[in-house]
Amino acid sequence: MIRTAILGGSDLDAGELIRILTGHPDVEIIAVQASGLEGRQISSHHHGLIGERLPSFSASFSPGKCDVIFVCGPAIGAPRNRRCRHEDNLLQRSA
Repeated sequence: MIRTAILGGSDLDAGELIRILTGHPDVEIIAVQASGLEGRQISSHHHGLIGERLPSFSASFSPGKCDVIFVCGPAIGAPRNRRCRHEDNLLQRSA
């Protein structure tokens, strides 16, 4: 059994990763870390996972108990949504 932990568990990509991993017969998700969601059921944030047997979101985990750690979240330098870019352009023009 491959024991996994996921950091940044509230991210949309993390939800998809959790969905994929729950279907793998050799993977056990032992921790999903998400700041601000500690103690909540994962399916309360990722509704597509309702009915899956998963741990609750945690504030921390023990790396020594994991075989694999996935890190999810926005990529550094990734473009923000269109509305934010538009607002940035307006701010630059008015400066």
